[in-house]
Parts: sequence; structure tokens; C-alpha cells
Amino acid sequence: MNRQKKRTIILISAGIVILLIGTLAGYLVTHSRYTNELDQKTKEIESLQQSIAEQKKENEDLQADILEAMETITDLEEQAVNAEPSKNEESKVTADKNENETKDENTSAEASPDKVDSAGETESEQTAEQDPDTQSNEVTSSEATEAIKLVKEHVSYANEPNVHFDIEGNVPGSSDICIHVYEIVDDGESQHTATWGWYGVNLNAQSVYDTEGL
Repeated sequence: MNRQKKRTIILISAGIVILLIGTLAGYLVTHSRYTNELDQKTKEIESLQQSIAEQKKENEDLQADILEAMETITDLEEQAVNAEPSKNEESKVTADKNENETKDENTSAEASPDKVDSAGETESEQTAEQDPDTQSNEVTSSEATEAIKLVKEHVSYANEPNVHFDIEGNVPGSSDICIHVYEIVDDGESQHTATWGWYGVNLNAQSVYDTEGL
């Protein structure tokens, strides 16, 4: 009886031990699995934290680039604003210079009467330099231009090359304008003038006549 009881106790004890061992083994397996999962989650969290840190650094770099670009734009705008008055001042100086040049040209044109060559263009008073004794100060530039125009319409050789029309003052004894028509001849070694004719012009009557016989 005692043996039977002891055997029963031993079997119960063995069962309990086996149960405890199984429970412990199950716990160890569960703990190991949990530990592994925890380690994996920890690694994932660390990786995510690292990614967040990298993204944050990239955002900070991007913000720094944006601030730098904004500062550059601001500097360029300030330079443009500062340069605008200089540009306006330069334009004003150029405009004043052009205006002064125009005034100088007008003053020069008023001071020197025009003269007209064979092409119908106005020239300076060349006749006065060639023969000041025959030049009249009473003939204005507009009168000279009109008189030469009438002579060109009167003669048939007005369009001949090298033909010149010069004002020679007034026809002696009248207020009519005397015009000398001549050609510059180049013989290769020197130049000389060949007269085509002398003409008197009455602007009031719009008439042209030959003065060589006068």
C-alpha cells in the first residue's frame, strides 16, 4: 500500500514536473518570439527615426537653399532699383547731348547760308571765298535756292555732270540775282572752270535772262 502510494506520488510529481517544463518551454518560446518581434520592431523604429532624421536634414537643406535664393533675388532687385536712376540719368544726359548738338547744328546752319550745287543740294557760300567783291549780302539762302531752281529750269544742260550754279550777288544796276553757271574740268594734271553762262533772275517776275551781254 505504501508502495502504491509512493508510486502515485512519484507519478503525480513527474506529471507536475513535465507540466512545469512544458509551461516553461512554452513561455520561453513565447518570450523568444516576443523578444524577436520586439527587436524587429525596435529596428524598424530606429530605421524610421533615421529616415525621419534624414528627411528633416534634407528639409533643412532645402529651406537653406530657398532662403539663399530669396536673398539673391532681393539683392538683384536692389541692384536693379539702384541701377534704374543711373540709367535714367544716362538717358537724360544723352538726350541733353543730342539736344545741344541739334542746337549747334541749327546755329551753324543759321550762321552759314547754304549754297546749291549742280545736284540741287545746298552748299556754303563758296562764291564769297572765290570772289568776295562780287558777292552780295542781300541775297538770302531761300532767294538763292529759288533763283538757282529757275535757272536750272531755264537751261538745257542743268543735269550735265560737274555743272555748278553759284550766286554772284546782284546784276549790276538792279536787284536781280546774278548766277554764274560753270563746269569744273579735270585735265588730269590740274582743274579749271569752264563757264557755261551768266544769268540774271528776277524773283518777282519769275524770269531768267542772259547777262553776258550786259
